[in-house]
Amino acid sequence: MNYSFAIKQTDFTANVIKDVNCSLHIHRQFEIVLVIENSLTMQINLDTHNIPCGTAVLVDPYEPHSFMTLESNRCLIIEFSPDFYPPFADWLNTHSVIRRDIIIPQKTFEYIMTVLPNTVCTDDGFKAYSLLAPLCRAIIENGEWKKEKKRFDDSFLNALDIISNEYSQPLTRDYVSQKLGICPQTLSRIFKKNSKIDFVNYVQYIRVFHSIVLIENGESITDAAYLSGFESVRTFNRVFKSIIGMTPSEYISSENNTPIDFYATANY
Repeated sequence: MNYSFAIKQTDFTANVIKDVNCSLHIHRQFEIVLVIENSLTMQINLDTHNIPCGTAVLVDPYEPHSFMTLESNRCLIIEFSPDFYPPFADWLNTHSVIRRDIIIPQKTFEYIMTVLPNTVCTDDGFKAYSLLAPLCRAIIENGEWKKEKKRFDDSFLNALDIISNEYSQPLTRDYVSQKLGICPQTLSRIFKKNSKIDFVNYVQYIRVFHSIVLIENGESITDAAYLSGFESVRTFNRVFKSIIGMTPSEYISSENNTPIDFYATANY
């Protein structure tokens, strides 16, 4: 069985989640997190952010991020493809957010609270846009931005394909760059530019993600380590803890772990 990472089947989802916890993960959609009760701790790339109530956070595609609940909270989490709401995608194609946490004006916040979904919202009609349009506008108007043209490099996307298909095999920067027909230094620059983490760390993230799926499907820690591409259980334990914050054994026994959103599919 081959897994590809966090690929949604819908263009839009919105859900209110209580006491959200989710391990570090990556997906191709934009994500907006609005804390509507108490506070939330997030890790985005390698930075930790403490998000108070009434504050939104924007996560770009391919940015590794996780959620940690340190106190009881509620959050509105919206994920949507760039094509779903073109005005916002067009803005983000030419701007980068400087400060992650964006305070949402009180009137907008109060409006959002009146149209929150009672269950997961996946439709593409009024309910979706009634949440997304005012929130995106508030993020643009109240965020701190720098003008910067953004476009995902084709070589980066092709590299993701290779990693997704061959993560369980020995993967080196030289091997992937040779398959792409570029030099290793160029591959490193592409990863830093597009995902803000380096190639080696990215491969480690993907392997750890897949190991969690295997563990949650009943595989032993040893088998999960080798099936995910790690050369030894010792290395697996070390990398797993550096990314997830606990060892595989601690993760298994933890009551707060949340399965990562993977889909069993051959291609993405």
